[in-house]
Amino acid sequence: MPPHIFRYRTSFVALAVSFIMFWVVYFVSVYFQAMKLSTSTRDSVQFLSTSVILAVPTAVVADVLLTKRGRYKPIYIVAMVLTLLGLGLFTLFDVESSPAELIIFQIITAIGLGLLLTTTLLLLKCNGR
Repeated sequence: MPPHIFRYRTSFVALAVSFIMFWVVYFVSVYFQAMKLSTSTRDSVQFLSTSVILAVPTAVVADVLLTKRGRYKPIYIVAMVLTLLGLGLFTLFDVESSPAELIIFQIITAIGLGLLLTTTLLLLKCNGR
């Protein structure tokens, strides 16, 4: 990885958020298949709450907030709190976890990651980095 990526905070945050997002996608899928004995198809359906929330709704909310207020730092703080809360709640996953717990924990994490990802990528484009 080129060292100049780590010089700019925005680039570094975008890299870290992308890493966390892919980490969540990978390990939640492993959890469903290893602990819940889900097939690949069922695993995809169980992960749907994260996929749907992460993509469009949080992108729209984050971009509207960023456009209206012009400040991204409050969005980052709220997003990071939600992401860390969701990741902390993931530690409670076990074989007996109810479907409601799984969905709620995934939604909390997806909202945080979605807010972070879309605003970070927008700032990268604006800064030209």
